[in-house]
Amino acid sequence: MNNIKPVKAQRAGRLKAAAALALGLALAYAPATSGAEPTKEKPSMQNEQTLSASRQAIGPIAAFAAIGDIGRLKGALEQGLGAGLTVSECKEILIQLYAYAGFPRSLNALTGLMQVLEERKRRGIVDAPGTDPAPALTGEALLASGTANQTKLVGAPVKGPVLEFAPAIDRFLKTHLFGDIFNRDNLDWRSRELATVAALASLSGLEAQLRSHVKVSMNVGISEAQLRQFIQVLATRVDSATAQRAQAALDGQESRPVTNDSASKIALRELVDTFSILADQKEARKQTELFTEDAQVTTYSDGTAVSTLSGRKAIGDAFDNFLKNFETVYHMNGQHVVAVDGKKASGQLYCITYLFGARDGKKTKTTIGVRYSDQYEFVGDRWLISSRTSYFDWRTVEPVAN
Repeated sequence: MNNIKPVKAQRAGRLKAAAALALGLALAYAPATSGAEPTKEKPSMQNEQTLSASRQAIGPIAAFAAIGDIGRLKGALEQGLGAGLTVSECKEILIQLYAYAGFPRSLNALTGLMQVLEERKRRGIVDAPGTDPAPALTGEALLASGTANQTKLVGAPVKGPVLEFAPAIDRFLKTHLFGDIFNRDNLDWRSRELATVAALASLSGLEAQLRSHVKVSMNVGISEAQLRQFIQVLATRVDSATAQRAQAALDGQESRPVTNDSASKIALRELVDTFSILADQKEARKQTELFTEDAQVTTYSDGTAVSTLSGRKAIGDAFDNFLKNFETVYHMNGQHVVAVDGKKASGQLYCITYLFGARDGKKTKTTIGVRYSDQYEFVGDRWLISSRTSYFDWRTVEPVAN
């Protein structure tokens, strides 16, 4: 599996939410805007309905490691390696588990993995080694990186009375769990969260932390449908109690309102205005962070479809190449009407776009009347554009005096 890191949360401040954090803490956070920069991800799972076989295999591995059932863990590791997990990914799942189930369980599980690999080697099976993690940071760079990672995962800076009471645990969380561990890029963040959910669900008395990590899983791009499938995997391959705890945590997420229509309409207006401002600034890569990973953009000119783009990379490349053609770009957004339906919304936006460039050596101003027909999705704690159809209804081109 490729490396994945989650996208940047941009406007948590408009929507009140609450979440709890890992490592035996249930930490309420106050919504605020994350300053962390977005990082690259593999294609999003948000609109996919199923998990890959390798991601499904993470659940039993993490659960059996957490409860110390080494016999069943070995079987789960066999299944995971057969499904495509690399040796490095299996090791990383078990290393990370010490933060939630303790060093003894992690060490015993790693010993079990060694035995499984030796047995497979004797059977002539050559397992893919995977990749090594990036070099570790130290000192203040580690603290800054861990703090940024924590903010991205949770959706806002984390604070609370427990951290004020024991500042050392706050630093340990930021530097070690979210710094040392989450900076290890040989296992993507979505896989880490699936492993954490399975481990916490297998242990009783950790309901607050489990609810927190179900929310974090959704923040980093795992859909509700995929979580339901993952819970079914836990039910069939682990036990019913583990699945029931995970299901209760997911139901707890759904029982809280995601947002209200008024707040959503404000956030959606800010979303489309931010898109236009970034276009004026020629920040094409930042524009792509306003889309879901698998978003689609279709453009019509004079009633004819001229392009269809799928995925952030294709969208970003096209935006970047287009904006390079002009010295100055200026958007004036007009009316914006939206309809909100839970975690999905649709909208119509009217815009006048001014493009200043050169044609045949002469400066020109191109004015375009554009209508955007949008579909939006509420992902984690923010709205994103999942589909945009642009209609270039009219245009004029005129010379500009030097």
